[in-house]
Amino acid sequence: LKPEFLLRSMLEMTSSATRLGRARELVEWWLLASISAAALRKKRLNRILRKRARSLAVELADPVALGREHLYRGIGAGMIGEPAEEILASGLEEFGALYDPLDYYSGSACLAWHRLVRGKARSAWQVLERTFKYDASVGQQDAGSTHSYRYYAIPILAMLGDKYQALAHIERTQSGVSARWQQAQHHSHTILFRVETRDVADEFDDSVRKYLELGLNPKRLPLTMRHGFIGISYGRRLQARQSEGTEKSRRIREFKEALAGVKKSTKGYPALLAHRFLLEASYCNLSGKPKRAKELLARAKSLAIETDN
Repeated sequence: LKPEFLLRSMLEMTSSATRLGRARELVEWWLLASISAAALRKKRLNRILRKRARSLAVELADPVALGREHLYRGIGAGMIGEPAEEILASGLEEFGALYDPLDYYSGSACLAWHRLVRGKARSAWQVLERTFKYDASVGQQDAGSTHSYRYYAIPILAMLGDKYQALAHIERTQSGVSARWQQAQHHSHTILFRVETRDVADEFDDSVRKYLELGLNPKRLPLTMRHGFIGISYGRRLQARQSEGTEKSRRIREFKEALAGVKKSTKGYPALLAHRFLLEASYCNLSGKPKRAKELLARAKSLAIETDN
């Protein structure tokens, strides 16, 4: 369902929902509505709905309700550009044993993604390693084998220098790619892998082509799928730096084109904006605009410090 339709429907049925009484089900109702609001970038409404859910969960003193509230509060905070890493980490630590498998996978994936885009590869891998072990222990083959957290291992292992394990994950996840969102995750994380290993030749271009053919709108993508456009731009930057003569000019034009997707996909997300400013600074350097490049680098550095990136 589109978030616009889901949120409108839920708000229209609010009076009916309150007939559930002050119970766990009403907490989950407010949480689902808050996530829909976050997906639409309705920050104030998201905060109001999260506050209602948290207030009721605390009132009920229901550990399961508190755990779900913690999880969705973290996911929602990230979706509207607020700090989410500590909320997600503490939620998994305190309530992880109470999460159902899908919630556990989602919380772990979201936490790993926030660490990935901030360059915290080792702590991101610790989250994923724990999730792989959890998956094996609960035997949720359908949910666990297709969940997005498995794709995140590809660039994270590359960042840690384990290229061959990363390649193994590319092969392993490729067999399960069918839905559009799975294709987007597979190709985008493969793009990040190619950039991290500085392999931006034909296979990188092939992954970019397949990713762009999906026709994704960078403005409407879920937060944890927006890294694809950033990865493409880092790859185009590397191609421009590695080329000479007329090819260099072509690669710089491709880099500029890639930046358009970055600008659309990073607005309102400080951790991603730091990448955008860094990439724009690189483009200015390649285009002979050192003064502007210096200004953008200063903005990138400030945001990177602010977001622990």
